[in-house]
Amino acid sequence: MDPQRINYLLEQYTAGQLSPAEEQEWENLIEKEEHRSAFQDFLLEQLAATPAGNASTDPRWQGIYQQVFSIDKPQPVRRLPLLKYWTRAALILLLLGVAFYGWLHWRSTCLQRKTPPATTPAVPQDRQPGKNNNLERRTP
Repeated sequence: MDPQRINYLLEQYTAGQLSPAEEQEWENLIEKEEHRSAFQDFLLEQLAATPAGNASTDPRWQGIYQQVFSIDKPQPVRRLPLLKYWTRAALILLLLGVAFYGWLHWRSTCLQRKTPPATTPAVPQDRQPGKNNNLERRTP
């Protein structure tokens, strides 16, 4: 945008004589991203050129400062406290579930170790080792 047009709008704004169309143009000028840095530099030059006492005490200049430099400030993000409590509760339940599963697994493996293996009772041997008493040799 033309610096002379910015200067004209700035003078009209400080005098409080902006028409509704010029006021809309003024707001669009401030809000557009591509003009913001050039406009801020131009505004700082204009403010530096004014007498120091006049710029700091004039409420219209304070309004310009407020309007131009508050645009860049991001709005603070509020965290939902309910979401914070739900995540904590979910984490606690998850940890309790993992601990319970670990305890059940440990308990089942310990019980398996304590139970003796199933064995058949030993039957005394009636046979002598090395001999086969059950088979009779048939001689033809």
